Amino acid sequence: MVKVYSKLLKDIYTIHSHGNNIIQKKDMDNVIKLECLLYYNYFNKITGKVKNLQGLLQNLHKIGRNEFSKIHYELDILNKNLKSLSSMQQMKKAIQLYMQLEDNLRLFNINDILHIRENIDFESERIRVYEYLFRNVVEEVELSIPQVKTDISYVKIDDKKIDISAYNLPLYDLESPKPKKGGDIKISIKDLKIVAEEMDEIISRNSFLKRQSYRKRLESFKVSLNNQYGIEEVENITIKEVCHIIGMVGTGKSTLIQVLVFYLAKKGYRSMVLFETVKEVVDNTFLFEKLGIQAVAINGERNQQNRIQKVIEYDEMIVNEHYAQYLTGNCYISNLAEGVYDSLTNYGKEPCYNMKYNDQAILCPFFSICPRKQNIRKLNKASTIFTNVNSLLTTRTGMIKKRGRLLLLEYALDFMDVVIFDEADAIQVRLDSTLNEAEYTEDLLKSNFSEIKNYIEKAILGSEFESYRDLHVSFTMVIATLSEVKSLINTKTIHENFSNIKYGQWFSGYVLINSLKFLPDQFIKDYLSFVQNNKSEFSDLEDAYILNSAKLKIKYEELYERYGIESEYKIIVRFLIALIFTEKYIFSLQTELEQVQKIHDSIDQATLPNIFRKINNKLKGLLPNSPTNNRFGFLYDREQNTLQIFRQQAIGRSAMIDLPYLKIDEHGKALGPHTILLSGSSFAPGSQAGHIYRKVNYILEPPNEMQEFIKKIKIKHMKTDIRISGTKDKKVALEKMCQEFKDVFINAAEEEGRSLIIVNSYQQAKWVQEILNRILACKVYRLVPDSKKAENYCIQRNKLNNSINIDYKFLVAPATAISRGFNIVDNNGQSLFKKLFVLIRPMSKPKQVGEAVTIVNGKVTEFLSNCSATVYGSEYLNQIQNARSHAQKVWNDILRDFYSISHADDILKKNITVSRLVLLMQLIGRLLRVTDYSVEPPEIFLLDHAFTGEKEISFNLLKEIEEYLEGGCENDQYGVLMEKLYMPFLEGLRRGK
Repeated sequence: MVKVYSKLLKDIYTIHSHGNNIIQKKDMDNVIKLECLLYYNYFNKITGKVKNLQGLLQNLHKIGRNEFSKIHYELDILNKNLKSLSSMQQMKKAIQLYMQLEDNLRLFNINDILHIRENIDFESERIRVYEYLFRNVVEEVELSIPQVKTDISYVKIDDKKIDISAYNLPLYDLESPKPKKGGDIKISIKDLKIVAEEMDEIISRNSFLKRQSYRKRLESFKVSLNNQYGIEEVENITIKEVCHIIGMVGTGKSTLIQVLVFYLAKKGYRSMVLFETVKEVVDNTFLFEKLGIQAVAINGERNQQNRIQKVIEYDEMIVNEHYAQYLTGNCYISNLAEGVYDSLTNYGKEPCYNMKYNDQAILCPFFSICPRKQNIRKLNKASTIFTNVNSLLTTRTGMIKKRGRLLLLEYALDFMDVVIFDEADAIQVRLDSTLNEAEYTEDLLKSNFSEIKNYIEKAILGSEFESYRDLHVSFTMVIATLSEVKSLINTKTIHENFSNIKYGQWFSGYVLINSLKFLPDQFIKDYLSFVQNNKSEFSDLEDAYILNSAKLKIKYEELYERYGIESEYKIIVRFLIALIFTEKYIFSLQTELEQVQKIHDSIDQATLPNIFRKINNKLKGLLPNSPTNNRFGFLYDREQNTLQIFRQQAIGRSAMIDLPYLKIDEHGKALGPHTILLSGSSFAPGSQAGHIYRKVNYILEPPNEMQEFIKKIKIKHMKTDIRISGTKDKKVALEKMCQEFKDVFINAAEEEGRSLIIVNSYQQAKWVQEILNRILACKVYRLVPDSKKAENYCIQRNKLNNSINIDYKFLVAPATAISRGFNIVDNNGQSLFKKLFVLIRPMSKPKQVGEAVTIVNGKVTEFLSNCSATVYGSEYLNQIQNARSHAQKVWNDILRDFYSISHADDILKKNITVSRLVLLMQLIGRLLRVTDYSVEPPEIFLLDHAFTGEKEISFNLLKEIEEYLEGGCENDQYGVLMEKLYMPFLEGLRRGK
């Protein structure tokens, strides 16, 4: 059918080229795909404006749902085959070009897609092709799988011949992965206890492993089923499609994951578990290998040096063997290729799949014994895979028989029985942000500056300046044009003519030029030609930006005269051109950095955001598009006079909440793996960012002793007039706060146990450490990021769980850096901390694109999950259009300018309230690792006056949290679930008043 399609395309283009000859050959493909979409709507009697039919190609038809049919199956295929039309820009262009086709080459009039026109060339061939295209996936490129040869004398890498005749290499053939077992999974609590005892027994015989007590932890394990009849305790757990399990701290979620993984492996099921940190991934892999389970760690292949740094213990100069086997390894071909791939910074760039023999592509002959690729080789036989979010979305497998290399997400869909997401609400946010990157332009340039400077210095000292010239030019152009954009954007003229900028909305050169009607038509045409096709009538201006300001001024005057730009519009034109140059050269900068990376040393130490990298086509075919369109643009921060640059590409959370349904058969049956979502805060109605829009199936309940223990906690808001959150000079405010509560800190230092002090950033942690070191006669440590070398009285984030061996009384840490994933306990499993001081109300920066994206994605998921799953045709298209319109409104409301949080949009305020509630609960959870319930419960102190600001314009966070919890617990539909998760916190808040 691919050949039939190609012939049809060729025949139509040939006839058109002898007629109107308006459409270029490269554009004809999208024109024919548009007609396929029109035919699909004709076939299914879907009415509506043609431009709105693009809504069918946004992959939004399954998100948040669990009932599907043949229609959803066909839309899956259509979204893969016609994905190039999912772009609004490409769709508009295709419509314009379709209208230019001769009458005998168009099946439809663009204003009447419910009737096929008469006397059309190739009508029967078209219909046959189009019906095939919405029933069968057509690969764009024929699958290319290299041959496997080991009995050869040489290989070629980049046309360089490398002799391997001295090596007697083992025969090796491509493997097919171990298949999934399939079927629903029913597990009794009794069986989990039996395998927990088996785990304890194996561990007790292994001197490499720390003694555990899985069986004891499950002794008081209590599971309740949530169904239409209410909540009832059960003795079995059924895993079918999406299994959503919630439970507050102390209910055994971490224990359940490990016991469950062991049980599944013993029963022949294949599982995958996603964790947040490298250490968790590697530690669990090591544990399960010792337990006799075939396990593999997939941590991605780039930034290996950073991963190794995260697992080196305090007193080690080298990597412990425990971790080395997963994170280090030589590339055999490197020694023969002059050591090109030896360094850790070149992980992931080995030429395993890019070698040739006799001009044919081959797999590296050393692949079957290569230490560096051992994890990839183990993948196909592994019972359990431990990995992380980035690897799930971006890492590719080794070469698989008849399939080639797959994304790990594709691999999970086809070959895994169960995928487990720990801290699912946090992973949901991470998935969204990974595919919707945002960065302040200054930070972007600053993070890459040192690497660019290094390369320029190399060019000056050496003889290879040509390799670096384009990189230097791109960086210089970004600096020059961005400076101009920032100098002009705050002017009255720009604000009066561009409402997007005036009211704090997103913009790009393309968006702004399309909002103007008063500039000359030829200028607008040339500007759009530059934006869409990089065809420039402004090249002389580009050169002038590099030269000098006098030359630039002359060139602009020439441009004004050439287009007839009136005086009042000159500043607008200059701003628009500086803006598109900034866009162009930010992308060029990334391209040049990657080019230099290929030729010379790695630049992985620089921060290279995914903002520049287009989403993988396979991933794009699986996940829903961003509901506000996949777009690249800017957001202006007037207070800071800076720009956020962002790129929206997909609804990342769908890779988790819709995983079983990312592949369905023609009857709508799920073909993907069962998915287990575990968290203590994934049920939070009203929080589009954190709430998981999947029914809660089970509740893990803490033992009675833990419930009684938690009930005794008091959350005290200390009386003070000192406000830190919202204050400009936070260092001075923190000094005053520490001095005012000096006696409280001294008492904490004299009492038994350690104290955790929470601030909002690593910089604030450093300030508070310095202040308290002057006030207190004890050791005050602070947390530092993994990327920072540990100094005196500092603990790197990844070493936190082992900090029992460090003699400190106080630890100062940023809230978001310590809130999840840490069990900071003593040798008995009891929390090290007895007191928690929250010095500053935890708040994020206002108008953050990342925050807006997660809220918008949540809103769309909520909207569509509540829509009827049995609606098809025009009604379904209306659902999609309404969802996208709703998403655009929410986006605009969240990102509009507001004076204070109290004046922010209600949706944003609710999300701020719930996210801060969850953060505070997670922080308190660090103190609730309890094995001895006879000890005094921890004390919680909230110090910032901003927690309960009394002025009219203030945002009373504690009051908002209390009202949210009270309303939730009283809700007729879900009040019981809210009580199970949040009632202890609410009672502690009330007691501390």
